Amino acid sequence: MNHNAINDGTHDEDSANADWVAFQYLCGELTEDESCRFESRLQDDQLAREALARAVELTQAVNLIE
Repeated sequence: MNHNAINDGTHDEDSANADWVAFQYLCGELTEDESCRFESRLQDDQLAREALARAVELTQAVNLIE
């Protein structure tokens, strides 16, 4: 039986990981090497770009509350 990423749950795991890395990137928590790798990933990876957009939205919402 052939399972794609969406059906076997790996898409959700990839998305959650991308969200976490994007948040760390935005907050300056990654090393310089990790930041460079993430920036390279942004060029070709729509999932990473969407994760960064969500991280920006989240931090803006939190800043509005404070």
